[in-house]
Amino acid sequence: MRFVDKNKLISFFEKNPKYGRPPFLFAGAKDIQSIKEDRSVKGKWPWGNYETSLLRDLVAAVQEHWLNYDPKKPITAPKNETVVTWLIEERGVSANVAKVMASIIRADNLQTGVRKSKG
Repeated sequence: MRFVDKNKLISFFEKNPKYGRPPFLFAGAKDIQSIKEDRSVKGKWPWGNYETSLLRDLVAAVQEHWLNYDPKKPITAPKNETVVTWLIEERGVSANVAKVMASIIRADNLQTGVRKSKG
C-alpha cells in the first residue's frame, strides 16, 4: 500500500478544482486554506479525530489508485472493477460496499464504458 502526506492530496485538489473537495479530506472546511490552518483537523489525518475502518479503506483506495490520475489523460483513471477488486481482496471490504466506494472516489465527469487504447 502506498501512503502520501495530506499536503500532497490537498495540492492535487487545489490544482484540479473541478473535482471538488472530498469530505474525507477536507472535513467540512470552507476553503483549502482553512483546512491547512484548522487545528481540529490536524489530529488523525485526514478527517480530524474521527475515524472508522471504512474511512481508512476509502483513503487507502484513493492512495492506491487515484494519485497518478491525470484529468487531461482519462486513460490514467483506474477502472472501477480494478478498485472494487482491490478493496475486496486487499482490504476485506464487502462487494457491495466496495462498489459504492469505487463510485465515490471516481473522478467526476469521467465517461463510462469501453476505453480507447493507450496506443
